[in-house]
Amino acid sequence: MCSDACIHMTVVVELALEHYHLHKAFLNDVTYGFS
Repeated sequence: MCSDACIHMTVVVELALEHYHLHKAFLNDVTYGFS
C-alpha cells in the first residue's frame, strides 16, 4: 500500500501531465492558427 504522501504525489504528477497535454494542445492550436 502506498502512503498518503505517495498517493498525493501520484495525483499531483497525473494532474501535471494532464495539464501539460492540454497546454501543449492549446499551443499547437495557437501555432497552427497563426501560421
